[in-house]
Amino acid sequence: ATYLPEGYELVEELNTKVDISYKWQDVNGNLITLKQKVFDGTKFYVDAENGNTEIINYQQYKIYFRKLDNSYHYIWNEGEYALRLKTTVRLTNDELFKIISGIV
Repeated sequence: ATYLPEGYELVEELNTKVDISYKWQDVNGNLITLKQKVFDGTKFYVDAENGNTEIINYQQYKIYFRKLDNSYHYIWNEGEYALRLKTTVRLTNDELFKIISGIV
């Protein structure tokens, strides 16, 4: 990602044959995690019993947004990859769109 909200630093990077994930943290312990998988029937599981799903439209993407307890999940695909951004603070749409623009 070429953009992250101010104060976040990379604390973990995992790269396997199946997926890639990055975790950033700020000084307050807030986390942003990005997971990217090849889009071949990939599934991300989110608790469907709690919270509501919203759809956020950005360019050609439909981003599925869901708040669960103390985490916020943004899930979308760009054709070749399925992506999930998980945060411990809600991102503004502007921040979300800047992060997505820096990924794809």
